[in-house]
Amino acid sequence: SVSASGFNDNEICDFVEMTRHKPIDVRFIEYMPFSGNKWETEKMVSYRDMLSIIKNKFDNFVDLPNAPNDTSKAWAVPGFAGQVGFITSMTEHFCGSCNRLRITADGNLKVCLFGNTEVSLRDALRSNCSEDDLTALISAAVKRKKKQHAGTNNSGTSFFKNIPIMNTKHAVFSSNLPFPQMLSRTMSTSSKFTHVDKYGKAHMVDVSGKSITSRTAVARASVYVGRKIAELIHANSIAKGDVLSVSQIAGIMAAKRTSDIIPLCHNIPLSSVNVKTELDLENSTVNIQSIVQCEGKTGVEMEALLCCTTAALTVYDMCKALSQDIVIGDVMLLHKVGGRTTYNRLGDKIEEPIILKKYETKPIAPIETFVPSHI
Repeated sequence: SVSASGFNDNEICDFVEMTRHKPIDVRFIEYMPFSGNKWETEKMVSYRDMLSIIKNKFDNFVDLPNAPNDTSKAWAVPGFAGQVGFITSMTEHFCGSCNRLRITADGNLKVCLFGNTEVSLRDALRSNCSEDDLTALISAAVKRKKKQHAGTNNSGTSFFKNIPIMNTKHAVFSSNLPFPQMLSRTMSTSSKFTHVDKYGKAHMVDVSGKSITSRTAVARASVYVGRKIAELIHANSIAKGDVLSVSQIAGIMAAKRTSDIIPLCHNIPLSSVNVKTELDLENSTVNIQSIVQCEGKTGVEMEALLCCTTAALTVYDMCKALSQDIVIGDVMLLHKVGGRTTYNRLGDKIEEPIILKKYETKPIAPIETFVPSHI
């Protein structure tokens, strides 16, 4: 049972009562913010709150021993045939000891129900990968599992925009990729860092030998602001001004100053910075997407990412007087094109970049010697 304040929290003790004569395990799970469920902090009944409600009626309610990898905390009323479990997904993380893996109906491995990344085992198997390669793919996915859910607010709870387990359009690995390419995304195949020299000193990568190409990077971020602030943004009633417009301008300004903020980034003349800020009123979230373009010798991924994060921070700054429960999340590169590699998180086809001719760098030679007229 998912308990929600003002909706069914008055039935918690009724569920416990069911264990009096029946040898069943009743499970309570804290209300989690999956996309589309209109999650709000005020609706969540925490594990400790549920314990308090139950102990008001069953004062001898006691905790039971748990196995090392249990995701549920076991409790029972002495003398009752069954027991009660609490899945504390929001207030007391158990990610570090969770050993659960899930496979979706279309063959994607999901290492965390609360996460939004998946690995396609189906595509690996269809590529005739070996058992060792499949083991390596699964192992790499498990090793990337976070110690706890991303995004924790000051009340100790988490907010993370998730996708349903049956929704695969956001899967990290697309179905048209050969297995070796999929594995290369999961595991680092090189121990050489391009921004460190042979002495271990940081340095800027020399791109003088690269070709000039048309480069594009797309990134995104989201800011969960809560229902009250979302309604104020919708009505353009935030005291500091138009949140969406100001954050959009902030993102553009940040993209142009990336090399001043990220130490080893090149100073790139940008061709275009397009920032889209939208309010998702239903989910109380501001969604931000940036598209950055240039014609040069190195990519603009950092410009796109800094653009989104700065826009997100601006949303936070303009709304922080109303709440500190605002959460910035889902900061990610969606795709890049140009240079030697392409990347696309969403799996759509990306056209290969067009190689442009190199700029002419020879000085212009004068046809005849210049003689000043006053001589």
